[in-house]
Amino acid sequence: MGAPIALSWAPTLPQSPFGWAAAALGIALWIWAWRQRTCSKRQRHYRAYVWGLSALAAFASAAYVHQYLRGGPRIIDATAYLLQARTFASGSLSFDVPGPLYAFTGRFLLTTPSDHLSVIFPPGYAAVLAPAAALGVPMALGPLLAAALVHATFRLGKQLFNADVGLCAAAISAVCMCLRYHTADTMSHGLSALLAIVALSAALSARHDRPVSYGAVTGLCMGWLIATRPVTGLFIGTVILGLMLRNPRALAACAVAAIPGLALLGGHQYVTTGSWLRSTQLEYYARADGPVGCFSYGFGPDIGCRFEHGDFIQKYMPNGYGWREAVGTTARRIGPHLTDLANCAPLALLAFGFAAKELSTRRDVAPITLLLLMVGAQVVAYVPFYFDGNYPGGGARLLADALPFEHVLLALALVRLGRARMGVGLALLWFGVSSEAGHRELRDREGGRPMFEPSRATAAGGTRNLVLVRTDHGFNLGHDPRSPGPLVARDGTREENRWLVQALGDPPAYRYLFDFSGRRQPQLLNLPIEAAQPRRRIQAEHLWPVRAVRAGYVHPVYVPCAGAGAALGGADGFDITLDIKSNSDVITVGWAALGDGHGSLNGSRLDLRAGSCGSTTLSAAKRRRVELRAEGPVAVDYIEPKTQ
Repeated sequence: MGAPIALSWAPTLPQSPFGWAAAALGIALWIWAWRQRTCSKRQRHYRAYVWGLSALAAFASAAYVHQYLRGGPRIIDATAYLLQARTFASGSLSFDVPGPLYAFTGRFLLTTPSDHLSVIFPPGYAAVLAPAAALGVPMALGPLLAAALVHATFRLGKQLFNADVGLCAAAISAVCMCLRYHTADTMSHGLSALLAIVALSAALSARHDRPVSYGAVTGLCMGWLIATRPVTGLFIGTVILGLMLRNPRALAACAVAAIPGLALLGGHQYVTTGSWLRSTQLEYYARADGPVGCFSYGFGPDIGCRFEHGDFIQKYMPNGYGWREAVGTTARRIGPHLTDLANCAPLALLAFGFAAKELSTRRDVAPITLLLLMVGAQVVAYVPFYFDGNYPGGGARLLADALPFEHVLLALALVRLGRARMGVGLALLWFGVSSEAGHRELRDREGGRPMFEPSRATAAGGTRNLVLVRTDHGFNLGHDPRSPGPLVARDGTREENRWLVQALGDPPAYRYLFDFSGRRQPQLLNLPIEAAQPRRRIQAEHLWPVRAVRAGYVHPVYVPCAGAGAALGGADGFDITLDIKSNSDVITVGWAALGDGHGSLNGSRLDLRAGSCGSTTLSAAKRRRVELRAEGPVAVDYIEPKTQ
């Protein structure tokens, strides 16, 4: 069971200009609400208000990029989405690498059957981000999504209840800081929320007007939602399809219009894995982590990936993922999600409490039930997924796609109670004095800035330069398959870097150093390259994720005696394929012992002592890939093909 959820709060004075602005605007709304208690219908200019709220949301999301993200994507998922969008902007679903594979592969990347690299995430969001990435302004998409979400939320509130509820819901959407993050960073949840709410709104319209047109809009959004976040799309889509079952024409149009999104998802999976139906994420964790099936959707003793989420597994589910662990994980999502809804947990409790009260009085049963079903579908969808996915700023991100439906529920409560302006003002004020702390934590973590900034990397000039980075974030941010500037690759050992530079034709080479303490700005240093022929020794952990795993599992492990202090292991025996070109019949394989006992490597017997390293010579075919079979507690340190 997970740790108990604490819904405590500790108000303080605002700690940033963003927080002060939110608090001041919240107080202004309270004063307005107190001085102008009523407002006639003729005074309400809904269209102007909605456009103004859309502009506010877009501006706030753009300001969030500057204030909290410090100019670019911050978490690893966001940087991977950006690399994927740049790949799509180049006209392909995967990208080729101009040099040895070890200098480019890494976290959240898979080697495809055609020897390209592909980002493992579903392609729907990256396809929408691609035009902005092609124009060099990827962070511009988020504010556009923010503005569209305000309009879509207003429309749904007006459809289900009235324009007053729609307008209040639009205002809550504009001031929701969790949505400001998800429409600032290059993450998929803002688009998912927009697709979900537009799909529901169109499905409601299809029951009464132009069933083919609105059915097509519903299908297009649902198909693209599945291509963006498959689990969200399937569960929320099931609820939406239930609204269309009695309308065959709308249902048929929906099915046809869903084809583009489904085809994109299938095509990306085929390019990445060789199968139209094989999940790219499942394929990645099968090659990069363990035990076998650790990333599966469901329950069992082997659920939970020991490398990617090792600390989480040890703390919350050391014995696997069962119903008790599922309750704990779901509770850890719902706790912060109450604050995500409108910056203030009491407002979220008001929304659901008022909905329950209205249902008990048999008032607006159908629309309230529909909204609760949409929210419930999102919660239930991720119960069989073991990792909570929470982080500062982004909140309980696996539930973020349902925020617009919750905003309509909260707006209904505030309007019926006659406290719409005060509720929106409280959401703003509470962000400034309390919930902004999580967003400041996001701002200051991991060096307090993006791990690669192109303006610094190009300071030395020249488009043929080679810039080496030491983080997965930095590679994702810097590498561009279209190659409009310096080539960004991964910093390896001295031998690996020499081999890479020679393979690329001896370009000027630099090392990009990022300071995780945040006390110093990134540095771009000349990388001295020796003219001598490099030894072709490749660290095995630099070939992770591996090409294929037939038995066991492997991932980078810390071994002090190994080269660079790491090796590739993790299971008591494995059968893997590594991507390394061998022009020799003989290769030397360095190994590291993870425990005491006996083992073997491709049939060669090894006497193992924990913490010791050694090497063995193996025969190998002259081909691109090397197959390694091990038994016992042994990891692979390096591979060195013998030169002819």
